[in-house]
Amino acid sequence: MSGRALYEITTDLRLLLLQVEENDGELTPEIMEAIEAAGLELEGKVDQCMAFRQDVLGDAEKFAAEIERLQGNKKSLMRTADSLREYVRSCMEIADVKSLSTPRFKKIWRQNNPERVAIDDEEKVPDEYRLATVTVALVELPANLVNQATISLDTQAIKTDLQTGLEVGGAHLEQGEHLRAK
Repeated sequence: MSGRALYEITTDLRLLLLQVEENDGELTPEIMEAIEAAGLELEGKVDQCMAFRQDVLGDAEKFAAEIERLQGNKKSLMRTADSLREYVRSCMEIADVKSLSTPRFKKIWRQNNPERVAIDDEEKVPDEYRLATVTVALVELPANLVNQATISLDTQAIKTDLQTGLEVGGAHLEQGEHLRAK
């Protein structure tokens, strides 16, 4: 097998075929021998290229499996980190400590999360806080509109009204806290 590149072999084959056309389709013994040799060389080179392609695909599959394994490790470590943060936060809450400093961390403190709406009973929430989303083709819009609607709660409107002191049946505001460290 020669060390010629695939494109060099195919270029030689094209030139040989052009020679045949220039000779009005006559295949001389020299041209025939050169075409056969180039054909064998092409076959070997294509075989090598396709075998290398298979190796590359195998490597890609190995990398995909390794990525999946590493992502699993990452998820596990992130869960551990979250658990440790929650553990420290709850211990600080039990001890009624709002913030502290350590030799390694300048400041560790509990911080309140923004208020969020908690729905106790969706059935008790008034209709004025319900949104309807309809997904239909434009030509079908007038017919069967109610049957095609998806109903959801407007939690932003509920939150605004609760913050201003209005009572909204089936809903209340909650505020949690999380841990920060510098």
